[in-house]
Amino acid sequence: MGDIKKITDPSFSQYAVIHTGYDLTDLILAAKKIPMPQSGGVAYRASIPELEATKAFESLKAVYAGEQAIQCGLCWGQNEYLGGVEYHRSSEINIAVTDMVAVFGDRRDIVDFTYDSAKSNAYYVPQGTMFEMYATTLHLAPCSALREGFYTIVVLPRGTNNPLSKEGAARAKAAAGEDRALFAVDKWFYVFPGSDAEKGGAYGGMRGEDRRIAGF
Repeated sequence: MGDIKKITDPSFSQYAVIHTGYDLTDLILAAKKIPMPQSGGVAYRASIPELEATKAFESLKAVYAGEQAIQCGLCWGQNEYLGGVEYHRSSEINIAVTDMVAVFGDRRDIVDFTYDSAKSNAYYVPQGTMFEMYATTLHLAPCSALREGFYTIVVLPRGTNNPLSKEGAARAKAAAGEDRALFAVDKWFYVFPGSDAEKGGAYGGMRGEDRRIAGF
């Protein structure tokens, strides 16, 4: 697995904390019923009713989120590349439905609105692990630890990653500061120059190599 670290590595605590004591059984089973993307690649849905109907989600909402309005979605598919990084103003819960590789960076390493991919770190996450990424943690879709792909449940404050308003999108497009990278609601997104994502409107603030990362 090359430079992929274990989640027991002390450096993991810079980016996230592992949570235990939650019964996630029905939530994980519901996620497993969702088929892999037919077109390959990675899919993301911010809010999935079948996941939000589970007892585990109600527990997360009541206990973890302190009754805050949250959403439960899924990121899943096949991925071997870093691709870019994003951050939110809030922390984010991920639950590994399958083994996967999480790639993290530190927002404080963004310099002059650019981020060097060499500063990112990859961690092998076993299935069933629930961890909370801090708001200072740069991240994006996990990478595959299995050839058949990965599933990870994503829990965020409700509305995160929704499309920006027309006014917000126009403001971000004209911004000279941090909001040049604002791509969706509470989503600041850095991608590699010349990538399809940049052509689609994301901010090309990544530097260095688009690292290939896979745990198989």
